[in-house]
Amino acid sequence: MENVPARMTARRGRFYSSASDVYSLMPGEDYEMLKKSFHLFFVDGDAVGNGKIVNIFSRKNQWGEEYDDGSYIYVINVNALSDDALGRLLRSIKEPDPEKIEDKVVQEVITFAKGDVDMEISIHDTKIRF
Repeated sequence: MENVPARMTARRGRFYSSASDVYSLMPGEDYEMLKKSFHLFFVDGDAVGNGKIVNIFSRKNQWGEEYDDGSYIYVINVNALSDDALGRLLRSIKEPDPEKIEDKVVQEVITFAKGDVDMEISIHDTKIRF
């Protein structure tokens, strides 16, 4: 997880997406062994310019059909204000003092993510690395 400024670009997302795939397989392993990847970019502002809190990008062909390679890029505006669960999570991400985060699970994840510790969470068959 990286807190990036509002100048987040599609090429930055592409770079991180491809870089993580390099370490997902051992030489000689079948490409079908690649698991889905989710790359979350928490940006300080509306990086995409459409006013949305969350933008999810995946690859499509020229006809708009999904190219199911299992790679997804989420661009999340941490300055979005709302009182729902997403708004509370975004405020937690921005909170400099993890002790002030009310949800203890979120507090633990944010503490690891903001530190120098690498952390990986497995949810079903999907791995999320911080």
